[in-house]
Amino acid sequence: MNRPCVTVHMYVSIDGKIDGEYMEEHDCDISGDFYDEAIAGMGSAMASGRYTSEIYHANAKIDYTRYTGKEIEYRDHIECFPRYHFTFDRLGKCNWDRKYFEYGGETMLNVAVLSNQVRKEYVVYLKENGYSYLFADTVKEALEKIKERCGVEKLVLTGGATIVGGFLKEDVIDEISLVVAPYIQGTSNYKTFTDTLGKFYNRKFAFVKANPLDDGGVQLVFKRVEKK
Repeated sequence: MNRPCVTVHMYVSIDGKIDGEYMEEHDCDISGDFYDEAIAGMGSAMASGRYTSEIYHANAKIDYTRYTGKEIEYRDHIECFPRYHFTFDRLGKCNWDRKYFEYGGETMLNVAVLSNQVRKEYVVYLKENGYSYLFADTVKEALEKIKERCGVEKLVLTGGATIVGGFLKEDVIDEISLVVAPYIQGTSNYKTFTDTLGKFYNRKFAFVKANPLDDGGVQLVFKRVEKK
């Protein structure tokens, strides 16, 4: 396979919501900690969508006027590192102020996955501040580069819903791990773990195992079923 094996790993309520008040309940700590700590054992790289990164750790104030009028080649620029965190940020909206991402007890190098439509000022900002990035116009192209350039054999996709839907559309999800908290969110204003923008994609996944957790939650694992 010319791409990494991709595992979608998400923390959800019983009714499948990826966010909500249930996450603040103190007796979700065991399942929440399990979710965080399991990532390192699933692969050498973590990936997320632009919106997720922008909310939690890429929201610095950047003056892009400093980078206008400068020419730059649209070529991959990636530093070698033992572990990576890839952010699929097609148009370059994440405002980074750090090269490394700390999560689940691991240090990962931030790498922006951009399209060729990104504005020049953004690429100049990344290059001049020493950030790593690569260009890809499809998820499959990005995954091929992630394996070839970074040596990643197993990639853990942690959301959000839109990027998971994009991976599902391109049929590059090999495994799904849902860590289910012991609560029902019960409201409709939060997304479920994937959003395919109203379209159905006939990707079949078969149940493999359930791992009960001590707070009443459970990890459910599904494997992709190859089409005949």
